[in-house]
Amino acid sequence: MASPDTFRILHGDLSRIVISWTLAIVSEGYTRAQLDKGDFDRDAKLVVDELLATAPFDDPGLNRLFVIAAVRVESERPGSEIKLLDPVPASSPFRTAFGAMYGRDSFEGKQIERALHGDSQLVKDKVQQFTDLATIENFLVIVNNDSTDGGLAHDGVGWFAKARSAWPKVAVHELGHQAFSLADEYAYRNSQSDPVRRLPTSPPPTEPVEPNITLDTNVATLKWVGLVTLPQTFVPGTVQAAACVRDHPLKPTDPEIPLNAVGAFEGAGYHDCGIFRPSRVCKMRDSAFPFCAVCQNAIRVKLGGYMLDQRKAEPPQKVGAWTHVLPFATRFAPGTLFYNSVLGNYALTDNFRFAILERRPDGSPLLVPGRPDIGVGNINAGWSTLAPFALGGVQHLFGHDFGSGRFAMWRLGGLGDTLIQTFFDTPGGTTSHVVIVTRDGAPHMIAYNMFTGDALMSRIDGNDAAPVDPVAMTWGAGITAVVPLELDGEPFVLTYRAFAGEVAIRKITASGFVMAFVRTAFWPTNITHVASTPKDGRPYVTRYAAGTGRMLIDHVRVNGTGLDFVCRVDPSPGPGAPSLFGIGAQVMGPFRSRNPGGLILFENLYLYRALSQELVEVFL
Repeated sequence: MASPDTFRILHGDLSRIVISWTLAIVSEGYTRAQLDKGDFDRDAKLVVDELLATAPFDDPGLNRLFVIAAVRVESERPGSEIKLLDPVPASSPFRTAFGAMYGRDSFEGKQIERALHGDSQLVKDKVQQFTDLATIENFLVIVNNDSTDGGLAHDGVGWFAKARSAWPKVAVHELGHQAFSLADEYAYRNSQSDPVRRLPTSPPPTEPVEPNITLDTNVATLKWVGLVTLPQTFVPGTVQAAACVRDHPLKPTDPEIPLNAVGAFEGAGYHDCGIFRPSRVCKMRDSAFPFCAVCQNAIRVKLGGYMLDQRKAEPPQKVGAWTHVLPFATRFAPGTLFYNSVLGNYALTDNFRFAILERRPDGSPLLVPGRPDIGVGNINAGWSTLAPFALGGVQHLFGHDFGSGRFAMWRLGGLGDTLIQTFFDTPGGTTSHVVIVTRDGAPHMIAYNMFTGDALMSRIDGNDAAPVDPVAMTWGAGITAVVPLELDGEPFVLTYRAFAGEVAIRKITASGFVMAFVRTAFWPTNITHVASTPKDGRPYVTRYAAGTGRMLIDHVRVNGTGLDFVCRVDPSPGPGAPSLFGIGAQVMGPFRSRNPGGLILFENLYLYRALSQELVEVFL
């Protein structure tokens, strides 16, 4: 009598399985004696260890999102007895749990000897019989055979044997197929006597759907154009000859094209010629190597959807007529500052009060229950940009007027419910964007002019004097959004140039900046607002298109080296004129809600729509 199936969690938190990236590792060809001896448990751990040591799965920010289970299913006979049969019978004679057999696929009418799989649907059923594992989405099966090599991604399940000494690397390769839709990057051959293979041209081939192989070698249209590191003259990076060859020589250069360079290299998708891969080596070509940059990016994009637990826009709330709405800590922290640039009025709000339908005459939620007079005032009309910052442990506000060039600073005074002006000046000049970043422990103002492309960084030493030690920078004209970011304690700035769809990330340094990332046509050209919206210590940015009402969230990579699309807010906040100040106005950002006891419970984001005078809170 077979022992009952069991499972245990090898990585992650079972209580978060519904919102996590999930993987079940399942036994095939392990007898009761082998299971009891711990053979499968040891093998499953080898797979997990290999996976978590492989980029990008080794990123702690990603692998904390994983839940990986080992599912023990007993076989009557050991997997070592599975042999290649020709022809392959309809059902396995080897009496294993899932009937795995070799030779179960063909290529060009010939049996693929190493094509190993069994009943994939039964694997899924065995895993999902457990209520706790009913939402598992990815499956790997270890076939307990260490004498005959084989593997295959079949019907949503990755299968592999243990014949190679580094067989856990094969497991990660098969996961690339099963979970991330990556193509094989090698040319098919059953033996060294197999002929070279050119991709047929009749009928004309179509572009592969997989993200890591292509027919295209034009850098401008290459599907991984944003990751290319080689110049156009080295794309493709292999020498193309009239006669198809098995191993294409590299285009000569000194030094030689690096193994991890990204361009286009001939030989992929089971063919030697006519189809291209991104890099010279990759785990999808040879499991001994890491994933190439293109495959890593595809994996990160797929995993991005698990970075946020849920994305939904709550019903909007009426909050009055304002031109600016921005996060601003009050004595009750966290809070929100509302400002009307036409009248000069401001209102400070405790974010908890949003849940209570008690409003001031201007529509803003109260800062103190029953006291509409507390937390309101006037800082004069006309400020086009407002930027909060901390100085000496006290919350401050920097204001700039685009038209006159004047600027001012205020500190939070009274009992933490009043803005008190500490400095005012009219130096002249035109600045379209002002943000504050913290560098070397001190706040620094960065002023950018979208018409000239010039930017100026100055340190704020006190609240009663102009910023000092200016550093001039050239960013180029036309930037429509400037967003400060903090990545691992270091200051960065993300910029968006609407007419080109260009996104750039600059690391701010003492001498100006170092470009960490820049891509043209990276985002659509209709984005009207971009904001930093961190969550659980991870950096995210939110982009919104007022014309379509679509809101999307991206994750910022380590050291600002790129962004990965995470998800779309669904349902969307909807279209509408977001502010009287139009594109780039300060009406979207992080929103930290709390309970009456002061505990911060939520890190969400908000969007204010001036036309309807509504504030939409989006739960992350």
